Amino acid sequence: MFQEEISKTADARVTVVGRKVFASRITTPDSSLDWRRGDWNALVHESIDVPEAITKALYAYLDFFGLVFGCFDFALEEGGADRHQSSEMWTFIECNPNGQWGWLPDFDVIAHAFADVLLEGWWP
Repeated sequence: MFQEEISKTADARVTVVGRKVFASRITTPDSSLDWRRGDWNALVHESIDVPEAITKALYAYLDFFGLVFGCFDFALEEGGADRHQSSEMWTFIECNPNGQWGWLPDFDVIAHAFADVLLEGWWP
């Protein structure tokens, strides 16, 4: 498989658990093509807002495949002055239905979201 190289400024890892969305902007200090190949201790993680259209698409994706969880990866391209707004271009890379999330800064909140989904409907 081949994919066109994207002139990205950062990546986004979006973890969806049920209807809760957690997103991190991942920036490499050396602007490497793939953040997974560099020094993980040098990565910069920032919370990022997910555009509403993307959130709706993530829910539709999970619903179509009958999933309640997925880790979605996106490449972010410059598209505006404020990188925390939807002015950036989001290019979908993949969804991993068994993706890792324990290394993300908000891992504890994600763990609680998993617990909520697992317990949903079990308690009166």
